[in-house]
Amino acid sequence: VTEEDDLIQIKDEKESIESELIKKQRQKQIMEAIDALKPKLREVIIMYEMQDMTYEEISEKIHCPVGTVRSRLFNARKELSVTLKDLI
Repeated sequence: VTEEDDLIQIKDEKESIESELIKKQRQKQIMEAIDALKPKLREVIIMYEMQDMTYEEISEKIHCPVGTVRSRLFNARKELSVTLKDLI
């Protein structure tokens, strides 16, 4: 192992740590943006995106039509895209 190999390994580790920190910061920003949504929008975006529930499953759970679920998801995504425009 040469000195150059050691430097490359150190650089790779540093970049890996930086990438991980950036990833964690982005996740934090996303969660803060989700937390800032109105409760009805937040609940459907969490169920759909994080819990992998279908429109129908969400509809049954929150006792509203599938169209309402779709509308709330649309509005949640729209708000999140504005809030998180710097990440996109």
